[in-house]
Amino acid sequence: MRFSKDHTRVIISVFAVVIMVAACAYIAHTYFTLPQSATSAEPYFLSKSNTLLQVDTNGSIHVTEQRTYVINEDCDRLTWDLDNMGEKTDFTMQSARLTLLDGEGQTTEALELSRAPFNPTWRTTQATPNYHAYAVDTDQHCFYLFYPLSTGQVTVSIDYTLDEAVTAYRDVTEVNWSVAPGTSTVTTQEAITTVLLPTPADADQVQQNVFAWSHGPETSSVEVSEDGVITHAVSNVQVWQYSDLRICFPTSWMTNLSPRFASQHSSQLHLSTAQTEEAAWVDAWHLRSINNYTFDAYCLVACLIVLLFSVCMYVRHGRVRLPQFRGEYWTQPVFCDRALHPSTVGQIWRWNRKNPLDLHAALNYLVVKGAVSATRKEEGIVLSRANLQEDQLKPIDQATLSFLFDQVAQGETSLSAAQLENCKNNQAQAYSQAVMDWCNTLNDQFDQDAYLEPGGRTWQVRLLLLALVTAAAGLGLFFFLGHAVVLVGCLATAAMVAVLANYVPRRTPVGNEIVAKAKALRTWIKSESADAPAVDAAQLAALMPYACLFNLKAEGLRKAHALLSEQSGLTAEDLAPLNSAETAGDQDALWQCCYAVELLKRNA
Repeated sequence: MRFSKDHTRVIISVFAVVIMVAACAYIAHTYFTLPQSATSAEPYFLSKSNTLLQVDTNGSIHVTEQRTYVINEDCDRLTWDLDNMGEKTDFTMQSARLTLLDGEGQTTEALELSRAPFNPTWRTTQATPNYHAYAVDTDQHCFYLFYPLSTGQVTVSIDYTLDEAVTAYRDVTEVNWSVAPGTSTVTTQEAITTVLLPTPADADQVQQNVFAWSHGPETSSVEVSEDGVITHAVSNVQVWQYSDLRICFPTSWMTNLSPRFASQHSSQLHLSTAQTEEAAWVDAWHLRSINNYTFDAYCLVACLIVLLFSVCMYVRHGRVRLPQFRGEYWTQPVFCDRALHPSTVGQIWRWNRKNPLDLHAALNYLVVKGAVSATRKEEGIVLSRANLQEDQLKPIDQATLSFLFDQVAQGETSLSAAQLENCKNNQAQAYSQAVMDWCNTLNDQFDQDAYLEPGGRTWQVRLLLLALVTAAAGLGLFFFLGHAVVLVGCLATAAMVAVLANYVPRRTPVGNEIVAKAKALRTWIKSESADAPAVDAAQLAALMPYACLFNLKAEGLRKAHALLSEQSGLTAEDLAPLNSAETAGDQDALWQCCYAVELLKRNA
């Protein structure tokens, strides 16, 4: 199968977009799976937490927490929630210890902190006591550590006891522990919780009598050893997520409960209720997962349908036909038996988009037609209006003459490059309006001919709107429902649809042949090869407007200089304006091209 250059460009563009979207998806995945505090402006985040819970036979829990924080910027305090205190739980803090670590995690300083009376103003301000200390907000269950911390790592170890922190039912005792509360303002990279139950020495089948469940992220896991030790691990808990641990074990192991505390739920059997609740929670979680996967699948199928529809529209309206002309060079100003105006060729070349080079080609074409003459004077090259019947000119040529001499030259019959530049700079608004009027005349002439297939622009707009809607749908589903897979699929689909939309407008077979020969003509103008076809002065004069059209003025002037230098009637002084083609500005180069046409016509 043979592909045109336009086909190849489409394929390369689609593959480039796929690679770009894949890279963006990888970056987004990396961002959203890193701890939020590590990727945002939070002053610190929790890199690791080790918690040991020792459940006593009297219903209390002795807690030892060791938290390692990474400090991103200097701060004066650390805070975290103590959600496990409960409203009716007595809280006793034994100690708090701060350890400063170096870059390799080695201890540089360790100190015991004293407890400060809590000041309610600390909740809303950044105030601190005047000494290194910790405090506990028992009303809002929050721990405060006050110490000037700089970037690096610190480890905080606290030791406290929660009295009557379990719930003793008739058959089992339940422990609920919040590993990472959803109200936390920082992300937890890793949290390991170990629970030691009051297992009797003569207990049988300990592992079968202990039940543990974990709620929260999919990264969490919980294991029960043969001796009843429970290990819970979870990683990458974001600030909007939570992680909980639920444990049930025989109440017969709680041998030292006070009569008041033991009688609160002694008539209730709870194990079957807990197992039913956990089974329902797991079923609901699985159902949510299945629904999410099903929804993602439906969305990806919808993306595939959108992409296939866009491909069909590209095949219908945008697939480029291979032209019949396959030559490397073209040296005729006639395309497909049509003596087209160079500006019209530019419109076909640029898909009917406005470009100042079309005006340059039209001006140079007036010299070819004899409607304007170019002469060299003391002030430089000057264009003069010739006495030519304007009804012999096309509407676009008449509009070009009106633009140059009626509007820019203010009715004068001559115009220099300096005058045009002065008008452009000092009368910018009037100049822009004049150019716009000229472009409208060109467009009116272009629309009368069938060089672009109808419907292409309409479908281009439709596909671009479809790409925009697809991208917006993906972003909305991600930010409101958290469907990252759908986001990647929608963005990839939208990008590929946008690429296809860019290539949907298609030229007619005649327009396609014109562009193929225009490309070959541009290749000839640029070529310095001896194998390139030779032309005479008359032919080169007719081709000079295309050098202006393709912004190859310097190349066209070199060809004109080489051809004219062979003429015996021209002096070095006559050819002098053509020697500065490389250093001339765009406006001066245009006037030099007009002068080159004048010389070529005289020596044809």
